[in-house]
Amino acid sequence: ALGLAQAPAAPRKPSPDRLAGFLGALAAEESPTFVASALSWTEQATSSRQASKVVTCGLACMDIAQILDKFPEPDAKVRSSNSAWMGGGNASNTACALARLGTATSLLSKVGSDALGSALMEGLEAQGVDTSFVGRAADLSSAFTTVLVDQAGGTRTCVNSPMSEELSAEETRQILVEKVDSRPQLLSADTELVHLDGRHPEALG
Repeated sequence: ALGLAQAPAAPRKPSPDRLAGFLGALAAEESPTFVASALSWTEQATSSRQASKVVTCGLACMDIAQILDKFPEPDAKVRSSNSAWMGGGNASNTACALARLGTATSLLSKVGSDALGSALMEGLEAQGVDTSFVGRAADLSSAFTTVLVDQAGGTRTCVNSPMSEELSAEETRQILVEKVDSRPQLLSADTELVHLDGRHPEALG
């Protein structure tokens, strides 16, 4: 399990060449949409509190990318040439992309009460995403994915560590009850699109 003591200090911004090399090693559709500001470099977006045009529902997790010269052999111990901690999850990435394009967007999701959860929340809010409907689960670790990027082979391998208790229909109802003051914003007639990433189909039951 990832201990809180392992969370790194904020890294320095890499050179443009190194950053481009890292992003180029990922498939285009997997390129991260936002970087959690608590753990990396990102310019804060202006948060919008207007009624959301889009509501996204699904996963918010931390992607921990390790850049390797080549994929390790079994039982090997290797060092990464670089690493990056980035917010991920289809629903949260979609929310961030839309918010950065100027669309008022809310995310319905669940993260832990740990440092990763706090970093994810800060990263989302920095991009202008409304997090009023993101639940914080006490005593649970946030979901994270370890991404091994093989520079020699041009591949990446993802190892996902989900939350032990993912978003449920009961929790969705509870979030809406607790956020009663914000519910009109979520259910506003101005909402034009609800995006589901398919991760928690039972959460909308």
